[in-house]
Amino acid sequence: KDTADTDGDGFSNYDELVVHETDPADANNYPTRTLTAEATAGGSIISTDTHKLGATTTVTATPDLGYLFTAWTGASTGTDNPLVLTMNSNKNIGAVFTKDTADTDGDGFSNYDELVTYSTDPTDINSYPTRTLTANATTNGSITYTSTHKLGATTTVTATPDLGYLFTAWT
Repeated sequence: KDTADTDGDGFSNYDELVVHETDPADANNYPTRTLTAEATAGGSIISTDTHKLGATTTVTATPDLGYLFTAWTGASTGTDNPLVLTMNSNKNIGAVFTKDTADTDGDGFSNYDELVTYSTDPTDINSYPTRTLTANATTNGSITYTSTHKLGATTTVTATPDLGYLFTAWT
């Protein structure tokens, strides 16, 4: 059995010729393994596809706006991010991302909702989704109200009739 490593790539001539069917005289021709990153919702996986057999590679899970990385699937089931894998075989890797349901600023809206749905700042208690109340012009009285409100808040609207008139209904 030829244990020499003619090309210095870390594999014996025997292993390259017989086991892996690569050229033992070419340092750029060595056994490789493939890492396949599985498509996932809520984020992406940054990695490279082809690796020298036995090499380590770093894989990074990058959550989309409003999401958090929660776990790996496939070749690893941990939560380390970035993740280092030893490429001793072909591997598949996936990542699990979940909506960020925390309410960092305590305003009643999740970080996901603030970032993705409403485009507000989840770290600023004064930045939250609002809605505008508009009163139509009226005759023979007035309407008192506040125009801008935090989404979901209640407000008071008051109709005040002029002298000699009665308030009868909202329209």
